[in-house]
Amino acid sequence: MRTQEPCQLEENTRKFPCDTLIYKEIIREITGQSNNFYLRYQAKFSENKKIIGFEALLRWKCEKYGEIIPEKLIGVAENSNIINMLDFWVIRNVLKQKKKWESIGVNLPISINTTASIYDENNYSIIKKIISDFNINYSQIEFEITERIPLKDISKTIKVMNFLTEKNIKIILDDCGIKEHIDLNHLRLLPISGIKLDKSFAFEMKSPEYTIEHAKDIFGNSIAIFAEGIEKIEEMNFMKKFGIEMFQGNFLGKPMRSETINILLR
Repeated sequence: MRTQEPCQLEENTRKFPCDTLIYKEIIREITGQSNNFYLRYQAKFSENKKIIGFEALLRWKCEKYGEIIPEKLIGVAENSNIINMLDFWVIRNVLKQKKKWESIGVNLPISINTTASIYDENNYSIIKKIISDFNINYSQIEFEITERIPLKDISKTIKVMNFLTEKNIKIILDDCGIKEHIDLNHLRLLPISGIKLDKSFAFEMKSPEYTIEHAKDIFGNSIAIFAEGIEKIEEMNFMKKFGIEMFQGNFLGKPMRSETINILLR
C-alpha cells in the first residue's frame, strides 16, 4: 500500500477542524463504533540486512480528511486523559497480530510504543488482563518507552515493569539521546534491556559514543543497541563504526501491512 507523502499528511491534519472532533473519533475507535485505526509494521534489520523484528506503528485514516499525523492523534489523547485507552487498543491489537503470525510460523519480535499511562499502577490490572488473554511467546514482545517518561512514583512503575519482565516482555528505551549528554541516572532502577538511539544521530551523522557508553554504565554492557531513522546507506555505515548491529529506517524498509509480511516471511 502506498502511503501519502509527509506534506500531504500535514495538510490533512491542518484541515482537521478541532481537537474535540479528534477526541470523539478516538472514543468511537476504541469502543468499536468505527474502524479507521490500523497498524503498520516497520522491519528492523541486522547489519547484513536480514529482518530481525518489527515495530508496530499506529495509523489513522479519517473518512473525511484522509491520513492524519499520528502525533496529532496521540497529543489529543494525552491532553484528554484517554491515552491509556489508546495504549490498550494498540497493545491488544498487536498481541492479536502476534498470535496470528505465530500460527503461520512467523516468529519474530514486535515492539510496541507505550506511554507513561501503561506503567501507572491504576492500570496494572488491565495490563495483566490483556496479557492473560493471549497465549503467545512474550519473549518476542518489546514495550518501548522514551527517556522522558515521567516517573511520579518509581516504585509503582517498577512494580508494573517487573510484572512485564516476569512475562519475558522486554523494556526498550526509545529516542535515546534526543537531548545531548542526557542523564539516564533517574532510570537506573528500571529493567531496561535495550536502547534505540534517537534518529538525529543518523540524520546528522553525529557520534552516539557518549550516549552508548552512558547507557552501558547505567544498564550494563549487555544492553542491546539499535539505530533508527536510517535513510541512506552512508548513515548505516556511519552507525556501524560505533559497533551498532541493529537498524531501522525507510532506507531499509518502509512500514508494511501485516498481509505483506505474511507473504514475505512464510
